[in-house]
Amino acid sequence: MKHLFTAMLITCCSIGTASADVTTSTTCSVGTQEVSNPTNCAINSPNNAPPNTLASAAANITINQLTPVPSQGSFTSFTVNVAGSTTAIPVSNIGSGPNISSSAAATADITYQFSTPGPVRSGLISISSGVNLQSGAGFDSVILTASIGSLNGSCSGEGGLCNGFLSLPGTRSFAFTLGDTFTFNFSEAFQAFGDPYVEGSGFARGSAGLNLQLFEADGKTPVAISAAPEPSSFSLLLLAAPAAWLYRRKRQCNAKAVCE
Repeated sequence: MKHLFTAMLITCCSIGTASADVTTSTTCSVGTQEVSNPTNCAINSPNNAPPNTLASAAANITINQLTPVPSQGSFTSFTVNVAGSTTAIPVSNIGSGPNISSSAAATADITYQFSTPGPVRSGLISISSGVNLQSGAGFDSVILTASIGSLNGSCSGEGGLCNGFLSLPGTRSFAFTLGDTFTFNFSEAFQAFGDPYVEGSGFARGSAGLNLQLFEADGKTPVAISAAPEPSSFSLLLLAAPAAWLYRRKRQCNAKAVCE
């Protein structure tokens, strides 16, 4: 029993704050063959085909920069940059074999829980963005979505047609609530299709980045941001107090050889 209480205390009290939740994925498909990988994939089919009859698909996704945010807070601006690329080349073997289609996809999703110190109050957030997206015709696509608290923005299509806080490139400032926890989410999705009948080869590629910093309402005084604990961490931390009380009570009972 003593070891059980000790384990509970160690588990509850050693929980750290949450870091970014990052998910990346790539999938390549040629005909009936498919391969997947977290960051890059490539496939050719058939493997022994002559060069002019070779179908292929390739995809990669790279997080070029993601600023770490300590639990004690930092005045450093937060930056994320993500790049991706997908290509899909089909084969049309008229009269000499089957037509072979291909496809490729690459996605990245980054989620952070942030908090800012002090009471709830009005402030400002400065957001710098840069987007360079390209995609082929037909079913090829590239989509970017981002949210910072209640602020939202998205980009899609050739050249990256954007709306929300991403609608204009460069640096912009928005009203923002300080002294509270907020969620940051950044996602990119690239898809390319190779259709031997209509579309031909497909591609989708590009890069996008965000840089943000918080200020007091005067627009000059920086505000620190911290990595907020996950809700599950809070729940587990609540177990530490009763576990400690039970352990102390058991020791007292053992010492007295009786417990009321």
